[in-house]
Amino acid sequence: LFALIVSGILGYLTKSTTMLPYCIFLAFIIIRYAVGNNFIFKKNIRIYIQIAAAVFIPLAIGIIWVYWTDHVKTVSGFEALTSKALQTWHFGSMLQKFSPENWNFIYTNMKRMGINPLTALAALLICIPALWKKRKEFLLACIPVLCSIATIFVLFNLYYIHDYYYCAILPLLCMTGAYAAYNLFSFYANLILPDNILKNVITMAAVIATLFIFWHGDPYIKRTVRDAQYYKEYKGNLLDLAEYIKTNTKKDDLIMVFDNDWNSEIPYNAQRKALMPLDWLHKDSYTAVANDYELFIMNKSSELQSNRLAILPEMILETTIGDWNVYRKQNAKNLLYRQRRV
Repeated sequence: LFALIVSGILGYLTKSTTMLPYCIFLAFIIIRYAVGNNFIFKKNIRIYIQIAAAVFIPLAIGIIWVYWTDHVKTVSGFEALTSKALQTWHFGSMLQKFSPENWNFIYTNMKRMGINPLTALAALLICIPALWKKRKEFLLACIPVLCSIATIFVLFNLYYIHDYYYCAILPLLCMTGAYAAYNLFSFYANLILPDNILKNVITMAAVIATLFIFWHGDPYIKRTVRDAQYYKEYKGNLLDLAEYIKTNTKKDDLIMVFDNDWNSEIPYNAQRKALMPLDWLHKDSYTAVANDYELFIMNKSSELQSNRLAILPEMILETTIGDWNVYRKQNAKNLLYRQRRV
């Protein structure tokens, strides 16, 4: 129970939208437990308290966290990014959810991420002989797939727009796939090998080999291997930049990062709080608070760099690291700092 509560809290604090498939899964487990044990008609207060704690403690902390982040966005001039303002963006429209073309697009995205539902269905059909004697368990193992489909339906626009959201349902799909694979290999191994130890060793080896084949065919893995030098150079520059920020700012200093989307790698590695404006946000959103920031990080190849410098407080170029220009507000303290460095 403690592990469940802690995991739920961490899930909500990390990213509440990717918690949904696991919330649905937990709800199914609770309902099945309730029906199977018929505890609704029992006067066991302890069970009610445990279930309430598992559900509502993480949920309450998640809601408090969303209210706090909405407050931070509002006072920072980013009201357009609050949860209320993004409701339509998150859930999409009913017309969008029931469009066959949109579901075909979702299917295409899933294949591009290395998840092919048709391949999975074919694999399950092959598993029927092995799973026929465990029909009930097999049907239960399909529940994670239904949770994944329900999640896509509820948060349709997020899955339509962002390909990385499939990472939220991938573990659930792996649960069903792993169960089917293990039972398949175990069934055929049992026909050949009566020895349980040897059977289990061969079964696990076969499952690992199968998973490796699918993993090696994943497009993200292929891209990473193919562009290893690119990633090495990119990460190298980024880490050098982060180290410079950490060395040349105080712990409480704020930095503003442009041209890196909402990627938190720079502030995370620099161990500094940051604001990461996007180009579509109104300039007042970040110029109103610019005086509170110490360093301004911009991609040197950005066409918008001169426009930003024109509306931000008077800046001086402090250094260039890799693809990034580092600017600092021009004042007496910074001029003295630069003179000392020179």
